[in-house]
Amino acid sequence: MNKNTIADKIHRNISKQTVRIMRTTLFFLLCSLMFSQAATSYSQVFDFNLRSTTIREVCKEIERKSDYIFVFSDNSEKMINRKIDLKAKKENVADLLESVLSNTGLAYKILDKQSAFQGIR
Repeated sequence: MNKNTIADKIHRNISKQTVRIMRTTLFFLLCSLMFSQAATSYSQVFDFNLRSTTIREVCKEIERKSDYIFVFSDNSEKMINRKIDLKAKKENVADLLESVLSNTGLAYKILDKQSAFQGIR
């Protein structure tokens, strides 16, 4: 006599399907956690109180204090040697560069830890 009834087969199929759904959900959860960790940002803050310094010197100081690298285009050379006064307290790189470049007409892009000056806007 067959001990397996139709109800037992349905119960086993539902159990297998539930386990499969749980595995898939766990896989996607772990993948999303790994990818969220890979997208870390560099929120390093800087304090500066510099007088009569150039934009190039400010960039060298940021390079010295962090892992950022600055790359300048050829048409930005004249503007980055311009003298400025800089007073910043606990500012990140993007805010710092906005304040430094506000009246110069220069633009920049931050690519990972590399900043590139693009010349006149």
